[in-house]
Amino acid sequence: MVIEPYLAFYRVEFSLFTVINRQALPVREGVHTRMEVPSLFTMAKDRNTRLWSRVEDDKEYADLVKSVWMQDYDLSGEPDEMLLGIHWQDHEELQAYWLPEWSHLSGSEADRYTQALYHVIQRERAKNP
Repeated sequence: MVIEPYLAFYRVEFSLFTVINRQALPVREGVHTRMEVPSLFTMAKDRNTRLWSRVEDDKEYADLVKSVWMQDYDLSGEPDEMLLGIHWQDHEELQAYWLPEWSHLSGSEADRYTQALYHVIQRERAKNP
C-alpha cells in the first residue's frame, strides 16, 4: 500500500489494439470477428471490486456489453444440463437482482446478494454436510 500510489496497472481494455478492435470497421466477407468485453468494474485499494457505475447508468454501454455476452450463445438448440451446486433460479432469495448488462450485479445489489447467497450455502450445507 505504501508504494502502490506510485505504480500503474496495465488494463488491457484501454490498450491501443483493444480500442482499435472496438471500432465499427467494415469486415471482409467470410471473416468472423469477436468483440472483447469492455471495462466492467472498478477496484478499491483492498481489491474489493464493484460493477462500474457507467454500466448501471448508461443504457447504451450496458447494451454494448450485452451484445458481447450474446456472441457466445446459440439460442437455437436445447440448453445444456445444469451442473451448478447452487443455481440462482432454484432459490427465490437469489432472484430479482439488477444486472445492468446481464452478467454482473449492480454495486448497490452486490452486498445484499452476497448475504443471501451465504444463507443459501449454509442451508444447503446443513442438508448435505
